[in-house]
Amino acid sequence: QSHMGNEIDAAGGFPYVVSLTDGELKCSNIDEYCRIVKTKARSRALFHACAAAQGQFVSGNADPDECSARLYEQLLAIESDNKENPIESVALFAERWFGKLRKRMKGELEVATFTTGIESIDEATGGGIRESEMWTIGGRQGDGKSVLGLQCTIANILNGVRVFVVSPEMTKDVIMDRATAQITGVPAWKFRHPKMITPEESEIIGKATLRMKSAKFWVDDSSSITPQQLSA
Repeated sequence: QSHMGNEIDAAGGFPYVVSLTDGELKCSNIDEYCRIVKTKARSRALFHACAAAQGQFVSGNADPDECSARLYEQLLAIESDNKENPIESVALFAERWFGKLRKRMKGELEVATFTTGIESIDEATGGGIRESEMWTIGGRQGDGKSVLGLQCTIANILNGVRVFVVSPEMTKDVIMDRATAQITGVPAWKFRHPKMITPEESEIIGKATLRMKSAKFWVDDSSSITPQQLSA
């Protein structure tokens, strides 16, 4: 014991040795430390992106459109990189999954579903599109893929669901034509020939427009949307 005491004294004393563990990560706060590190890393990335854009403007050689586009892409990349890592061992989530299943069996937990707007499809799929699912609709030209997509969109909008439509094929005006036709029952062909719309139908369309205006509905009809933009 005397020998050990001498070694501790030589190292700086007992209080100093004990203090060496003060800065170590504790099991109870590792998650908080990780959050802080991620936040600071994201802050640095944002700072460098903005500083680089500022430097380009200060140099006087930067084109505003090119500079803003470059900064926009960098910000989207930072936002997409901020997503949690989806890779996880089955050993970690198997028990959690079983717990959720048991709650669903007891009716204690409901799975979020989004209607397709077609009752028979909803019945066949257990309620429609489920949260985290991605459906791909295939078919030849004119088979009704866009009609089905819009029908699904309108049905969920009317249910108060937030909907974001990405359509490199149809413009915003065409989407409004088709969506309003579905809501009002006014024949779609009349939107291509507005002179054929009757005063009564015009009033119905006006009311539907006000309803659509208050809906949680966004449309992007650009043909250059990137995976980073969708992810962000």
